[in-house]
Amino acid sequence: MAGACTGALSAVLIAVLARQVSPITAGLAVAGVGVVCGMMISPTFAVVMLTLSIPFEKLGRLNNNDQVVALSLSRILGVIALASLVLHVCLRKKKLHFGTAFWLYTGYTLVCFLSYAWANTPEDTFRDMFRVLGNLVFFFIIANVIRSYPMAKTIAVVWLVATIAAGGYSLVDYYFTRSNPISESQMDLTSMRFSTVVSDEGEIRYLGRGVLRMFGPTAHPTLFGVNMAMAVPFFIWAIRTSRGLLRYIWFGGLGITIVCVFLSNTRAVMLLIAFVVLYAILRGLWRINAQTAVALLMLTLAAGAVIPKDIYQRALNFSLYTSTKSDSIRVRFKFWAVSWELIQHNWWGGIGVGDQTTVLKMIKDEDTGYLTSEGTRASAHNEYIWVMVEVGILGYLLHWAFVGYVARSSFRAGKLFRTRGNFEPYLFSLACQAVFLGILLFALQSEVYHYPLKGWWLMAALSCSLYEVALSESLLRQETIPESPS
Repeated sequence: MAGACTGALSAVLIAVLARQVSPITAGLAVAGVGVVCGMMISPTFAVVMLTLSIPFEKLGRLNNNDQVVALSLSRILGVIALASLVLHVCLRKKKLHFGTAFWLYTGYTLVCFLSYAWANTPEDTFRDMFRVLGNLVFFFIIANVIRSYPMAKTIAVVWLVATIAAGGYSLVDYYFTRSNPISESQMDLTSMRFSTVVSDEGEIRYLGRGVLRMFGPTAHPTLFGVNMAMAVPFFIWAIRTSRGLLRYIWFGGLGITIVCVFLSNTRAVMLLIAFVVLYAILRGLWRINAQTAVALLMLTLAAGAVIPKDIYQRALNFSLYTSTKSDSIRVRFKFWAVSWELIQHNWWGGIGVGDQTTVLKMIKDEDTGYLTSEGTRASAHNEYIWVMVEVGILGYLLHWAFVGYVARSSFRAGKLFRTRGNFEPYLFSLACQAVFLGILLFALQSEVYHYPLKGWWLMAALSCSLYEVALSESLLRQETIPESPS
């Protein structure tokens, strides 16, 4: 019935559009209708489409960041996926799953909404409220649709395939357009959605010139680098659990991802990827034998010869890891000091979520911050400080309780899987742990949870869902084991 309706609707749409637009546009419109119908028919397919959009954050934007409400393809897909989930729950009388993590983040979301009442910059707070709500809805959809490891594995594979596509596109564009990079203030413009290379002038005082940084199909090189780094432990998981040709494909994807991390030219991301790889090795997710070690050494030597000079001048320039040489590191301490002043005066409720101008106004001795299409903006560049600045003590506790519960779920799920001998899901949990711990460290120098890190949110929802499923199965197993006669 659904297929017949879709076919009839497509036929009518073709007939209408044939006289109005080009055949290509008409074909894309029909394909879009097909995708929407497929998403409404199957919540799982809806999640697949939503997952495919994750690495292409900027390409799907429909307006610029300075608009009151940011519209994007990812958000539209999210609304459709939510509608599909609700429809199937109603028709099939299924039970919705909420859980501790959902309620913790719901509490944080309510605090963010309430902060609008006393926000220093209400327009920024109103805009950022939709980001927070979007995170909650995304988490809710994934946690309710994906309720088994095979389904989680499928979604993870879809995410890795999309990551390879995003990385491959970015690499091709980087080597063809790096001679004509865009400026920092243009990165979040929809008119520049297909650009992937920016000339970063954050260290121009020391270097005397801007350096090239890849930001891929996202809005910033740091965001792109973090997205790629988060995929690394899951490529390792995929390599470990695959055989034959597929294993080589994942190994190639791992190589593309690591190259993209380097070309993002972000110091903190270099440290992040080092941590997740080290964690994968120490926990046994990645077992490196002599053959693998030799291959990695040869690849490293070969990569060293072709890495652009911009990478050596910034990310691999260790003199820029100190506040005496690096302006971007030096001003962070100034941001922290100003943020501490704000906490002392607004510890109860904060200054409003999304505020990116108050800190800037409080710094009088220099013009600093980061460039956007809206002008210069600034924040603490430390998640542990900035959440308190934005939403006060209650929001702070709710936010970090949520993050802690998510990380704890991955460890508990891994323990349950290992106890029951479920080796592959256990390795998946190790990959989640590497991401969660790595991002917690990364948060020391950036508001990373404020980024559109849908890859993190995907794994957060999957970890909580798998933990609930594993715990339920474990309890059921204990109930069905007969007691031994005394």
